[in-house]
Amino acid sequence: MVLKDPSPKQMPGQGDVRLLDSREKIRKHLVISAVDASKTDLDALGREISLFEKELGELGQPKGHTQFIIDRLKTGTMQMVVARYTGEDDPAINLRKNQILGYNLFQKSDVESGLLSDAYGMSEKVKFTELLRRGMPREYLDHLMNPSTSEKSKAGFLVYVVSSQAGRGINLSNLLIAESVKHMRENMGLDMAFAFGRISHNVDVSEDLEMACTQLNAFLDEERPDGFHPDHAVRFHQRSGAKVVCGIPYSTKIEHGFLAVYKLK
Repeated sequence: MVLKDPSPKQMPGQGDVRLLDSREKIRKHLVISAVDASKTDLDALGREISLFEKELGELGQPKGHTQFIIDRLKTGTMQMVVARYTGEDDPAINLRKNQILGYNLFQKSDVESGLLSDAYGMSEKVKFTELLRRGMPREYLDHLMNPSTSEKSKAGFLVYVVSSQAGRGINLSNLLIAESVKHMRENMGLDMAFAFGRISHNVDVSEDLEMACTQLNAFLDEERPDGFHPDHAVRFHQRSGAKVVCGIPYSTKIEHGFLAVYKLK
């Protein structure tokens, strides 16, 4: 196949060229690793995360979010993998040596603690546990609902993933998920990991909760010719190796959600 040079009208702008340059450098000098809280200066890491969030601008997290992360890393409640650029400084494309480009938080599953409602801002209109009982396949239910009492439960939860703009161009979020899943399997001895997502499509469902679950699950069964779902949030987890197991109507005031499961063994 011969690729023709683009015409002048198709040539990328200076900003586009810089973004492409940064992505290429990141590919060559990307390191993703889990944070070892016992060997890491977590306060220094917190300052790095604060800078990363500031650079994300409006895509960043609310005030106090960084301290939330560091507190949970210190107590061992949560685990984290971090992606860094390890090449030399390049001011022309805004890259610094050891700069954080993204991270993912995860933990052993603990629905009883209220983690889901706290982390995702779920609407008070629904009770999450009741939705799972209505829509989740039985094979997964005990693992998620009884993480502390079920001897057979070895489940974890992917809390959320954050990536810089340059990182998004190299599918960094998927790479962070992959490293997290590997850590949960090899270092935490877990059998599966759950993840909550928000559906980006506008899906009309019934006000009746049971009917809404049925309708949303029917929507989640749809697929494109390539086998993936039309909704990009659902597709993200599918491409990372997850299976979408149930819908969560009214998971927030304006969006419906879904639960995906990663089988680790």
